[in-house]
Amino acid sequence: MSALVLWDTGEAELGFALVETGEVRPEHRDIDGPASPEDASKAVLDWVSVTAWREDLRSVLTAFDDSG
Repeated sequence: MSALVLWDTGEAELGFALVETGEVRPEHRDIDGPASPEDASKAVLDWVSVTAWREDLRSVLTAFDDSG
C-alpha cells in the first residue's frame, strides 16, 4: 500500500506501508524540477509492484505447502 500527495507548494508526501505488519514509512520530497514528480510516482509504483510480487509469492508458497 502506498500514497502520494503532491502539494502546490512544490513538495510531495509519500507513504509506504506493509499491510501484513502495519509498518508505515513516510517520506518527504521537494519537487524542484520536471523529473521530481515522475521520480516520486515511480517510487510509489515500484513499491506497489514489489509488495504485490511478494504477496503473489507468498500465495504460491502457501499453496505448495498445503499440497504436500
